[in-house]
This record gives sequence, structure tokens and C-alpha cells, in this order.
Amino acid sequence: MIHFIEEPRPDYLKISMKAFAGEMASANERTKSQIIRDAFFEAFNVSFSDLKRDNSFQLFEKNGANLVIKKMNNAHDLTLKGFFWLQLKAYQKVKIFLHQIALHGIDFKIQRLDIRRNFQADRVEEPMADIRKGFWINKSSAESFFYPETLIRGKKESVGSSFRSSQFHINTYDKSDQMKSLEKRIQRLKKEDKKERLKVQINRHKELYADKVIYRFEIKLLESNNADNFRQVLALKANETEFCQSVLTAFYGSYPMKRAKEESKNYKLFFQGGIYEKKQRRTPRSNKSNSKN
Repeated sequence: MIHFIEEPRPDYLKISMKAFAGEMASANERTKSQIIRDAFFEAFNVSFSDLKRDNSFQLFEKNGANLVIKKMNNAHDLTLKGFFWLQLKAYQKVKIFLHQIALHGIDFKIQRLDIRRNFQADRVEEPMADIRKGFWINKSSAESFFYPETLIRGKKESVGSSFRSSQFHINTYDKSDQMKSLEKRIQRLKKEDKKERLKVQINRHKELYADKVIYRFEIKLLESNNADNFRQVLALKANETEFCQSVLTAFYGSYPMKRAKEESKNYKLFFQGGIYEKKQRRTPRSNKSNSKN
């Protein structure tokens, strides 16, 4: 049984932009590459001190946001990983960046997009459990597979499940268990900046959930042909929740889970708007009267 589902949030976003190779800057005008780089610096509070690599490409990285500039063809890839989305106003920073490059006529393409929802349930595989009853995610590729359980050493119960298609992946996993693994990983790390990043994730999780067992449901649009369908939605939606819900609604319209004409109720819950909370059943009056005696 599913008890609670949070609002959806982005968890990974990768976009690409093209500048003109060999373009020269002038005293009064910046190149497209400089415009992209400066917009990245401004929106994500990055500077030249955050340059991590500089050979065949430049890599600027800070707080889960990184920009790769390929010197050969002037291609630019902006990647915003899960850690980035822990920040306050993370989505607004993305909107600021897109607005700045749009002012200069620079277009972008979404290469990958992940949406996630945290939830509580009796079992981690609850969202996709109906597949075992003969349901299937319609219109997924012919070579799609379902992995009902993820087992790890020392655990008696599954810590996740996964549906794999060439167009997308859908995963569920034990987020609380992942946090415990990160705590052990910190002990093995030597670099303080990597330790600090893990500590931020762990502390944020504890602030929100304390000792509750929390699971995660996530959709990964790994192919640009699918992910880029939401380019205009990202450009238009000012609100993070509205953007995520638009993606989920469109995704479910293309990939519902069905058995003949019957839809999986549990799976469908993760594509509906708002916060879902299982209503508590009322205690029958007869039981109430008996409890008083």
C-alpha cells in the first residue's frame, strides 16, 4: 500500500547549446560562447576559480552545476545533477540562465531529464508491483525489461526495482538506505570537498524525514528525442512543480501501465498532481462502542 507521495521535483537536467566555432570577440560585442559562459557564471554563482579542467575542453563546476565547453566545435553542455537540486531556488537559477541566453538568440536542446518523487509505502516496489499481475507499461520499446527486485548483501528485503526501456528508465529505491550508505562512504573519502557534499545530502534528508523510511520513484528520459519534447515547457513554466507535472502528465499519456484496458492504480498515482496521502479509514462505530466496554 502507498501511504504518501510528495510533489515532483527535477533530479537531473542536461542541456546543450551551440556557438559558432572560430567566432571572434570585438571591443563592443561578446561571442556566443562568452555569452553562454557569462550567463552560467551569473546564474549559478560560478567564476574562473571554479575551472576544473582545461585541455580539449573546459570544465567549470560548482555545487552540482557544471558547464563543459568543447574547444573543437564550441559545443556547450550544461549539466545539473541531483546535488544541485537540493539548493533553494535551484529552478529559478535555471530560468535566469535560459532567459539570459534567449535574449541573445541562443537556443538550447534538452539531452536528458529526470523527474523524481519521494514516497512512503509498505514496499519499495509498490509503484510497479502490478507488472507481476500481468500489467505492462504500454508503448515502451520492444526490448524493455522489468527488474522487480534489487538485492544487496546484508539485506533480507529488496531495496529497489527498475523498468528499462530504450527511451526511458523508471526506478524505485530505498532513499533512507542510500543515506546510510553515504554515511559509510564518507569514512573512506580523503578529499574534504567530496565529504562536505555528502554531508549536505545526509543532513538535508534528516531535516526533512528524521528516521522515517523514505523511498524514491524516478523517471529518467535518457534519449534527447524524448527529453527535448519538453524544451518549450521548460522555457515557459515559471513554477518548478508545474513544469514537473507537465512532464509527468505527458509521459503518462504516452506510457500508461495497463492490463488490456485496466490501468494500474498505484502506478497512476505517481503522475497525478499534488501531494498524495492515503486517507485513514474510520473506525466502525461497533468497534468504538466495544472499546469503551
